[in-house]
Amino acid sequence: MHWIEDSSRENVAAGRALALQADAIGHAPFLASGDRRYSYGEANETVNRYANSLRALGVEAGDPVAMLMDNSLEFVFTAL
Repeated sequence: MHWIEDSSRENVAAGRALALQADAIGHAPFLASGDRRYSYGEANETVNRYANSLRALGVEAGDPVAMLMDNSLEFVFTAL
């Protein structure tokens, strides 16, 4: 695993940490399941798309959101 040097990394939210990694090493592998593979950049784009969809529905930072889904790559992206 590659990590960028960031002295405040332990205080960075998971989504922000993913964005920092995507900026630094966007092409590097992030997550795989079966024949599906995502780079840091692709994962960051997917997470942002999900977050923007929630914002469009009126969800704001700090609002509780329930997730009911099978274990999948999408679950990981939704949790971020």
